Amino acid sequence: MRDLCKRALEAEGYRVSVAGPRDALDMSAQLGDDLDLLVTDVMMPDFDGPTIAAALTSSRRDLRVLFMSGYPHDREEELTGAITEGAVLAKPFTPRELCDAVRRALDRPPRVEVVVAGCIEKGSEAPSN
Repeated sequence: MRDLCKRALEAEGYRVSVAGPRDALDMSAQLGDDLDLLVTDVMMPDFDGPTIAAALTSSRRDLRVLFMSGYPHDREEELTGAITEGAVLAKPFTPRELCDAVRRALDRPPRVEVVVAGCIEKGSEAPSN
């Protein structure tokens, strides 16, 4: 499955790095900002995709994730959690469906969280700069 996905995406011009579940964190650290999208299966023998995605997105909030799943559609959200934001590709899929799903995932705006230090009391105005 991994080789099929790699060949299909490279044929569309994507740069693809492949890692097993145990090596994904190390590869992510090596690639740094060159990693735009994690494509992972929901269920794997030693790890599950949502766990890997949570680990990677905890330090890279802008990393997009595309899950592949052989589970029925009604269980996808339960298995992947809120992190998916609709990015689940149901198996079986064609190389074209994979490439289209990757494009949609990359075109989604990244998840952005803003943390403001300090607090503003109710009724007070934000400081002007």
